[in-house]
Amino acid sequence: MRRPRKLRELLTKVLRPALLLSALLSAANSYFSVSVAKSVNSVDDVVNLPSTRHHVTSRTNDDHLDVNVAVVVPFSRCQALFRLEETFEYWHKHPPCVGSHSPDTRLSLILYYSKDFDVDFSVKRKVEALTQQMPTAVRRCFDGMHFISAHLSSHEDTYPFGPCHQFYEAFPRLRSMRFTHWLLYEPDVIPLQGGWGDTLLNLANLNVKCRSWWQLGSWPMYRNKVDQFNVNNISGRDLHLNGNAVYCLLSAQFDEYRSLVQMKYPPKGCAGPAEFTELGGYDHALYRFRLLPENREYMEDKFDRFINDDFIMNFGESGYDVSNVLRKHPSTMLVHGKYAFAKPDMRQHLDQKYATHNISAILEKIYMSELQRKPSPSELQFFTRAFQRIHDDEDRMQCVLRTITCYCNRGNHKSLLSLCDGQVQRVFGRRSKAIITGLFIRFAQRMPGPEAIPYAQMMNSGADSCSSILEKLCRLPIFFCSETDHLIFPSTPWDNFYDELVYFVRRSIVTLVRSRLERFVERIKSLFRAERNCHSSGKIFSTTPANLVMESSYLAVCKNAFYNQTADMLSCIWKTNTLHIRRPYACAEDINVNQLSRQLDC
Repeated sequence: MRRPRKLRELLTKVLRPALLLSALLSAANSYFSVSVAKSVNSVDDVVNLPSTRHHVTSRTNDDHLDVNVAVVVPFSRCQALFRLEETFEYWHKHPPCVGSHSPDTRLSLILYYSKDFDVDFSVKRKVEALTQQMPTAVRRCFDGMHFISAHLSSHEDTYPFGPCHQFYEAFPRLRSMRFTHWLLYEPDVIPLQGGWGDTLLNLANLNVKCRSWWQLGSWPMYRNKVDQFNVNNISGRDLHLNGNAVYCLLSAQFDEYRSLVQMKYPPKGCAGPAEFTELGGYDHALYRFRLLPENREYMEDKFDRFINDDFIMNFGESGYDVSNVLRKHPSTMLVHGKYAFAKPDMRQHLDQKYATHNISAILEKIYMSELQRKPSPSELQFFTRAFQRIHDDEDRMQCVLRTITCYCNRGNHKSLLSLCDGQVQRVFGRRSKAIITGLFIRFAQRMPGPEAIPYAQMMNSGADSCSSILEKLCRLPIFFCSETDHLIFPSTPWDNFYDELVYFVRRSIVTLVRSRLERFVERIKSLFRAERNCHSSGKIFSTTPANLVMESSYLAVCKNAFYNQTADMLSCIWKTNTLHIRRPYACAEDINVNQLSRQLDC
């Protein structure tokens, strides 16, 4: 009887571990079978969804897609100290997520410093404080927050090369952190609606393993000078996708594409075609590379990998109206643009440059009332710029036009520049410019061009009155004068003397006050200049809407400058080349000779 019991004990010792191991293997097999089934079904669901532009679906609780998305905010030292706080304030009003926050959401915030967090303690403290001050409604949207450094030297950390280095280096670093997609969110991006992080996750869910796109962003939503260029025998509208966009990290083909761009456009794909000057950043390089004739075969199956989508819109420096944007594009979540952060004087300049407010209908109404005709292209372009600051004041616009076209036959001694609440001075600056412009509008039905320069100089010298200037202008073939037109103006020199005296006194007082003020402001700015130089282009701008066809630097190097009203084109001879620029009176900045593109540029 002892032998069977010993046998049972022996069998129990031998079989118990085997049975336990079998049970564990069975449970594991069941768990992995369910997990794989869920994963396969989820991926199939996404693949079967249509991958058309602007198609965003709501994410359900049953979705368990293997996406991990980063919102990457690159910044320099001055942006950390002076811009990021304002950037994050927009998140308070429009947080990345709305409603309940799913526990499996994979959205992280990456704060990407151009230099070194571990060395620059003031920046690190500032950025950490900003993240801690974020309200719960914002912080809960992110599974994690990470601080990474680009370790750029002071020489490298300049525009446009600093942002470019950060862009290209972000791909391997984010991939090593197991991200599948990332949104480049520069400090001048702002949200228009809450839930932009949720929408970002939906876009990534619809692009598993980069099956639909590599880059999803925005074309320029504003008129820009690249449209005027003919680069590498390619012309037409600029349709580059701005760098603030969503990128996929899981495509070896996209890795190869970026490497080819870096080799084509040195240094390291940061400059783009040299003809673009300050517009030649990495985003332009990525775009121009796919348009090169020698890349047609290579690009055959790749153009649709770069998607223009309403999720983010690029307004560059131009102004925009949020309500209009959302009315036309209700799915827009983010806007990239410097306008929201610009000071008032800069906004005035940008309004002129990009014609923020459309006043064409008002100008046509005023012209019909005062001159019984519609404005010519040159007049429409100039006054659209000139009247941006009073775009909602039709009476003052009409006053300016009536004053400059009728002033010479008034026969009074009131200062021209003080009329219309001073708007004549704000638009033209000098009496001679206002009078010459009025004569051209009245008798040539266009704005004055290069041919008017000597007549403006004559009037500046005080040697000629309105009637004598008109008599000379009437000899030009572009002027439509009758034999008695020049006789309608009084020939008294007192108008000219009085206005020039008033202008001289006023200018002297303004110059004195301005110089004292500028000295004081410069002293204050010098304390912060090193901090506030946030990738500034160093451009000098003016809020005075000058007629740059008559006042730009191209006149110093060009010969035979001529404006063709029919073609709305300014031309000149530079060396042996004939240079052109269309819509020249729309230029709000200096018209110069671009020696690389051999074109006029503004």
